[in-house]
Amino acid sequence: MSKLVVISNRVAVPGIINESPGGLAVGLEGALKDKGGVWFGWSGEVCEATEHAAHSQRVNNIDYITIDLNHQQHEDYYAGFSNGLLWPLFHYVLGFTKFSRSQYLGYRSVNKIFAEKVRNYIAPDDIIWVHDYHLIPIAYELKALGVNNRIGFFLHVPFPNYGMLRSLPIAKELIESLCHFDVVGFQTDDDLTNFKDATKRSLGAEVNAKGHIKHKHQLIFSHSYPIGVDLESIQKYVDCIKQPALFTPAFSEPCEQLMIVGADRIDYSKGLLEKMDAYERFLSKYPEYHHVVSMVQIATLSRADDPDYINLRENLERKISHINGRHGEVDWLPVHYLNRNLAHDQLMKLFRSAKVCLVTSLRDGMNLVAKEYIAAQNPQDPGVLILSELAGASAQLVDALIINPYDIDSIADAIALAAQMPLAERKQRHQNMLNVIQQSTIQRWRANFIDALSDVPRLVNQEMSFSKVI
Repeated sequence: MSKLVVISNRVAVPGIINESPGGLAVGLEGALKDKGGVWFGWSGEVCEATEHAAHSQRVNNIDYITIDLNHQQHEDYYAGFSNGLLWPLFHYVLGFTKFSRSQYLGYRSVNKIFAEKVRNYIAPDDIIWVHDYHLIPIAYELKALGVNNRIGFFLHVPFPNYGMLRSLPIAKELIESLCHFDVVGFQTDDDLTNFKDATKRSLGAEVNAKGHIKHKHQLIFSHSYPIGVDLESIQKYVDCIKQPALFTPAFSEPCEQLMIVGADRIDYSKGLLEKMDAYERFLSKYPEYHHVVSMVQIATLSRADDPDYINLRENLERKISHINGRHGEVDWLPVHYLNRNLAHDQLMKLFRSAKVCLVTSLRDGMNLVAKEYIAAQNPQDPGVLILSELAGASAQLVDALIINPYDIDSIADAIALAAQMPLAERKQRHQNMLNVIQQSTIQRWRANFIDALSDVPRLVNQEMSFSKVI
């Protein structure tokens, strides 16, 4: 019987607190439990050793397999090429990209090590699901080792247009690496279009309207699979909250009438500085909302050793101090700021209490905060989502107040509009967005992708008619 083999940069090993993707863990663990399987990746540990002994733990029919990296591998593969180059490039921030040929070789080397180690856990009829930009070359490496299994890849971040991508000296090699997967999935149709365009322009590949790409002797199926949230779990929790307080016990101030919530990692793609500029513009433009509106901003520093991120946090905290100093009163603080993670249940309680959620991403693959906020709302008295048009979620959540994160005045006006939106309109907008979320839960996302990957033999053998992409 075939099993599922998941490969990602980090692994959500039970009982270990790490930087693993929280929402992703729900979807992947469900699939792994259903089929039985292996979840393989980096342990998060950096050591001196050059050997890569595997650490194994079996829980609920899932084998969690991790390996350590040495300091040079961590610098080249993770801090350097993946996060110092691919992350900013894929988020359209060329000013932060740092290309190094040696780091690229280190990135390829770690992908080869991953392939060599995970091959020991792959049976001939297993299906393999690879996640995110850290592991683009791994299908090539697995096939070089004789692994002929069906291999799928899902990119959680945006895929840039070809004009942006070609600024990378090894862009063609990366695009060709993606063509060694059988199925390549993206968050949005825009990302999918960018990928198909890149294969055509960089490799001369043929693409048809059904998403099939033909390059040399390889056939790739590409499609968009927008990731969702665990709607049932969120709603079960928030429905148990009888009288949600506007603030968690961490806050001592009296309850304001209207709370805006933001929850972001401290990252230049999240538009945090733009968010604070827009909120200050709102306070200046609409002084009647002083003492009525407050913002709660959760902002966690995910890369504490990166000078760019440290500088961003310092700039954010200066802006928050400036806003509170200029607009605040003895009995009213415009911005409440937490530079730490909240437990997921605390965050959902905060979302339930907030009357506005403000998402100002400058570029985002999806943005699950937007979806979780909608899922956590009381349908009889829901809040309002203000959402950046540059977040992938905006393609689905069209009933949010859609804003451009660079237009400070329009965001200020959207906050005022949200604050005074009639109940009937709030309920209709919320219901429309909830319907969308119900159709694209995390469970449906994983099922759709695995179904496509399971269909690979049929897709390869069927008659294909290709037309040139215009």
